Amino acid sequence: DLTQRKRVEEERLLNAERDRLLAQIALRIRRSLNLEEILQTTVAEVRQVLDCDRVFITVLNQQSQSNVEAESIAPNYESILGLLRCNQTYINELRSLFKTGNVQVINDTSIAKVSPLRKQYFAHYHVKACMPLSIMIKETLYGNLVVHICISIRHWHTFDIDLQYAITQQLATFHTRYTIF
Repeated sequence: DLTQRKRVEEERLLNAERDRLLAQIALRIRRSLNLEEILQTTVAEVRQVLDCDRVFITVLNQQSQSNVEAESIAPNYESILGLLRCNQTYINELRSLFKTGNVQVINDTSIAKVSPLRKQYFAHYHVKACMPLSIMIKETLYGNLVVHICISIRHWHTFDIDLQYAITQQLATFHTRYTIF
């Protein structure tokens, strides 16, 4: 069947593109042992590759606090760099959601079943679609890689999810080798 062959070919091309992009991002990450530079490079690359409005990485510290450590944001959108500082209620909520390595795919935040606190957050930062993914190291939550779409809702594709998951794996592997977090 021609339709099936086209679909298989499209999937093969997307997988090849994902692998190429992942290799490119991994190479750029490995070029530096500077944590700040690695995280900033990662969010910038993800934002470009997934064509989204905001990408950031949160890192949990040993005092059970979380900070946004790196962010790449499109013009005209507000930064969230200070969002988690001193907001223990929100940190605890996010930790409970992602402590087991979950990915949360939200195509449309206006209809998502989330807490009132997260609804307020989505509204304040104009988030229309998002995809937070845990960064797990040795079965422990060390942070999240979060992608936001602010201009419109978005149906996330398997390619987007797989790429982001692979990037979190790269970050975890890099941490294991070089203890960067």
